[in-house]
Amino acid sequence: MAKLRIPVNRDPSKWIWKAWDRWGIVGLGLLAPVTIGPQAGACLALAVGSGPKAIFLSLSLGAVPWCILFSVLVKAGIRFAQ
Repeated sequence: MAKLRIPVNRDPSKWIWKAWDRWGIVGLGLLAPVTIGPQAGACLALAVGSGPKAIFLSLSLGAVPWCILFSVLVKAGIRFAQ
């Protein structure tokens, strides 16, 4: 099966490329689960040219700290909604 590669026009003056150059797939993996969601994060990562294995790994590992944080907060009795 041939890989489909979509050409990406990289413009370093755009904010998305500045953020991608600074934090990359790791930053997206940590922020996407609680901000835009993992599906939108995966689409964004594909749009900027990341590979599917790297996206899967970063989004999977990026959800772990949030699960731990929310588990600790719930155990401590912090209420998010009334």
